[in-house]
Amino acid sequence: MRLAGQYRRHRNLLQAYRALSVVLVAATVFGIGFSAGFAVVALYLALYVIWMLFKCRRLQRTEVRLTVREAWIEQANANSTVTLWVLEVLAIVFIGIGYLIFITGPDFRIAGILTIVFFVFLSVVIPLMLITKRREKRAQSTS
Repeated sequence: MRLAGQYRRHRNLLQAYRALSVVLVAATVFGIGFSAGFAVVALYLALYVIWMLFKCRRLQRTEVRLTVREAWIEQANANSTVTLWVLEVLAIVFIGIGYLIFITGPDFRIAGILTIVFFVFLSVVIPLMLITKRREKRAQSTS
């Protein structure tokens, strides 16, 4: 039970860290520019790696291995249905923003394409998570 509480605490901390990073990156990109946004992302990833290396040293090894399917189900269940729908809507909005970036001028076409590709990928993955979440709920209710 103690491990489940630690897991929830770490998961909540990671979700807060991700939410803060999205706000910081968006504010930097819109306020300063893409170069500064990439610098903030690099800093974010470096801090994340340092934190994970620090945390991993204190974790206990286990013989239990998670399959890809189990990891996918866990990731789907880690977020609420409302959160996943909000992320889906935001992904679609950012696809539109990517299109606007693409058509504004030749200097920003690569940024527009990368934005579109990334958020199209997310707009496909998020509904798959919603489907997985629904299937798992049905499977648990029938058993």
